[in-house]
Amino acid sequence: MARYLMQRIFTMFVVAFVVVTATFFLMRALPGGPFSSERNVPEAILKNLERRYNLNKPLHQQYLDYVKGVVVWDLGPSFKYKGLTVNQVINRGFPVSAKLGGTSLLLSIIIGIPLGIAGAMKHNTIGDRTISGLAILTAAAPSFVIAGLLQYVFAYKLGWFPSATWGGGQLRYMVLPVLALASYNLAWIVKLTRSSMLEVINQDYIRTARAKGLREVVVIYRHMIKNAMVPVVASLAPMTASILTGSFIVESIFGIPGIGREFVQSITNRDYTVTLGMTVFFCLLLVGFTLVADIVLALIDPRVRLEKEG
Repeated sequence: MARYLMQRIFTMFVVAFVVVTATFFLMRALPGGPFSSERNVPEAILKNLERRYNLNKPLHQQYLDYVKGVVVWDLGPSFKYKGLTVNQVINRGFPVSAKLGGTSLLLSIIIGIPLGIAGAMKHNTIGDRTISGLAILTAAAPSFVIAGLLQYVFAYKLGWFPSATWGGGQLRYMVLPVLALASYNLAWIVKLTRSSMLEVINQDYIRTARAKGLREVVVIYRHMIKNAMVPVVASLAPMTASILTGSFIVESIFGIPGIGREFVQSITNRDYTVTLGMTVFFCLLLVGFTLVADIVLALIDPRVRLEKEG
């Protein structure tokens, strides 16, 4: 287990290093600069701005300075938010995105897994076809369509919920963005759980358990669900990182001040340091949750650990 963990942690650092390096040089390769959109900026002021943010240094020196900053988690100042650092921008937006994303993820898991299990246990019945049809329809619809539909029906027509704004995170302000953000992940969990359960149901050890006279409830919970959850747990890592960092589209549509909206604004504002910092933050979350998912998978199914060590 220790060797397996060391391999996963080493891989995590390699992935993070590659992402930081690639993102830094891709951002620098873009035409223009963070102050090129400013109008009528005298040459002397432009040089002072570049000196202020160390943009006048050679590219390799800027890269080394940035990597050193990432190691100590100092992502530098924002080019557009005067007096704010990238760390402060992330600290300001992430709690909002985490609350929105965490609620959406919890809703997706609580509803998605039981629906997937129910569909598999009632295979080829009307209930199974209804669950599968709704899951496919929901997964196929883009999030901005779901968000717009929810706003039109529940905010504009029925007036049950506010159409936008965060409202300090009050429940009535969260309902529509949570539903819009959870829709795709909920449908994906339903489909994945159902297909995994269908594979497990026909295994020989399930027939053996039933032949021994075990109650159906025991067979389902002790033998089916434990093995069927392996691919579901594996998919939760990228899903969790993605959903906790906020949906760019959903946050923009509902006017939610999370890091997804900050990321979009940093691109349009050419705020290089914020864009870089957001990308690095997302990457670290992704590799961190992937590591947690790998550990959980190794604990659930030792074959995963043995295969990767081999």
